[in-house]
Amino acid sequence: MDATGWTGNILRTTATTACGSASMRKNLYSGATTGNMVSPSCGTSNGALATLSYSYKVANWSANTVGTPNTWGSFNVQYGATAAGPWTTFHTINSGNHVVSATCSTVVVTFTPPAGELFIK
Repeated sequence: MDATGWTGNILRTTATTACGSASMRKNLYSGATTGNMVSPSCGTSNGALATLSYSYKVANWSANTVGTPNTWGSFNVQYGATAAGPWTTFHTINSGNHVVSATCSTVVVTFTPPAGELFIK
């Protein structure tokens, strides 16, 4: 699934410093510390184990080439049966597992969503 069709307050970009050919980008700073993006429908889950692979990079704004230390915060990856939730967290990137790097890190997680329509946030 690419970045097309996602909703929320995170900018979609095709910048060459992004992870892949399209990505989501959000500046987090004092006063604007949260962001949100919701996928279009991922289809219908059959209630079996699912695998999600994604890449992420947390970089300092100055040049987008310096990895941000682990004190930056965290983000959750969640699923829901509608684009409005309710949401269930199945993965979190935080100071315990964040890879400080100027390049993208790839994450592969498995989860078992209930049968029915599936959205990722």
